[in-house]
Amino acid sequence: IIHEHRVRHRAPQCSTAAAPPMMHTVFKVLASLSPTIGGLLYMAVALKYIEPPVGMVHVGGTVDGVNKVTWAATEASAATGVAVTEQQVFFFIAACKLAAMLDLWVIRLVPRLALVCLSIMMLAVEYSHVLMGDELVGPVVVVLFNLLALATWPSSKNSKSGSSKAAPDKAMKKKSAKAN
Repeated sequence: IIHEHRVRHRAPQCSTAAAPPMMHTVFKVLASLSPTIGGLLYMAVALKYIEPPVGMVHVGGTVDGVNKVTWAATEASAATGVAVTEQQVFFFIAACKLAAMLDLWVIRLVPRLALVCLSIMMLAVEYSHVLMGDELVGPVVVVLFNLLALATWPSSKNSKSGSSKAAPDKAMKKKSAKAN
């Protein structure tokens, strides 16, 4: 009888108010713009379809500024002891960005991890911008959208593949029936 009373008169469940799915989708789209466009642009440069835009690779967006890709290749070479070319830097960054976008939108194997990895990569970009005296807003905005997409991620009970609340209720009814 006590068990039956507990089942019928359960205390209300504390639930965090989940963000509307549309809000998550908006933040996910905003978080995807830079990696998708940048990834395609970097891949085109890595495959030598186009020349790298001056504004993209030079500090301050002018030819007078330090070439960020040359700097990254030099730093990577020094850190690894292996000669790293600019083309390899372009390819590596493009592959990381595009693989994350592919997982976030198509494969969906570890989409939250993809957003975390993109955030870490953009924080590394932010750090390099600080070291070189370049503008800081771009990488911060991308990280912010990644974090907002993570924060508004739908709970498993709101997702199509998530478990419903019906399964635990059925299990409780079976236990209650056995007790009687």
